[in-house]
Amino acid sequence: MCQLMDTPSWRSLSGIMLVELQQRKLVTGKLQASPFSSELLHKVRLQIASQLRDPTGAMVVDSGQPFLLRLLSQWLEVFEDPDVACLVNATDSFATGVNVGVGDPLPRTPQVFPPKVKHWKLDGTEFNPIADNYMSGQLSAKELEEKFREEEALGRMEPSKMSVLRARYGGRLRVAAMAAISKPDGGVRPLHDATHSVMVNHAIKYRDQLQCPGPAEVAAVVREAVETREAVFCVSADIRAAHRLVKLREEDWPYVCCVLIPCRRLFGSTRWERLEYQVLLTGGRSFSL
Repeated sequence: MCQLMDTPSWRSLSGIMLVELQQRKLVTGKLQASPFSSELLHKVRLQIASQLRDPTGAMVVDSGQPFLLRLLSQWLEVFEDPDVACLVNATDSFATGVNVGVGDPLPRTPQVFPPKVKHWKLDGTEFNPIADNYMSGQLSAKELEEKFREEEALGRMEPSKMSVLRARYGGRLRVAAMAAISKPDGGVRPLHDATHSVMVNHAIKYRDQLQCPGPAEVAAVVREAVETREAVFCVSADIRAAHRLVKLREEDWPYVCCVLIPCRRLFGSTRWERLEYQVLLTGGRSFSL
């Protein structure tokens, strides 16, 4: 790491700003865009890759993923990280697509989380593999279509027809109901209900017990601040569409389909037919109501 920090790219990265000033801008909401140019970021990434065992391979971007997974994998190998295989080398890796959890159990991460021993009982529902959208989704059909067009352009969704999906997936097809929440900017936040009707979430069992800070942790922070007489503050960040950046393995795609609107003319077609959107790069559980 010391060798990396002594490189021209690192020095130029450090020299373009006062770190403390940029931190204050970030905390106060005055930093609206990344202070790093794409050219500078690329130089730094190349410099990092040059320190690894396979610099060329480290810069490869896998299909359907925006991340330099192979660079991260090689970097974690150096530090003997126990979870390094999940990025590239595992059967259902982030490079090839992860498992949704239907049919095959979700993997464990014992180095980070304790095992989950209790599971919430989900709402009872009558099984229906092809669900109708909620009223909010029907009333916001135009806004949902605009959002789905954006997702399609980013390679996260693709349009299809029910006949095509039935022929491809048969009885495994699950078309979940969509809802929509209006946002202040006039757009909508799509909500994919993988619980009711399609019952996809009923088939998923989490094996890791997620743990979040609670009163005990807050008390420890307060106690430490009193003892050290140092001010402590935290900054929360929201990464746009973070859950949408995880690639699903193709065999699980039928479990995360949705309908845009009941009847709409297909792209480039003069016939009016039912239009579906097949979600490619997100798990329905990430959108559950």
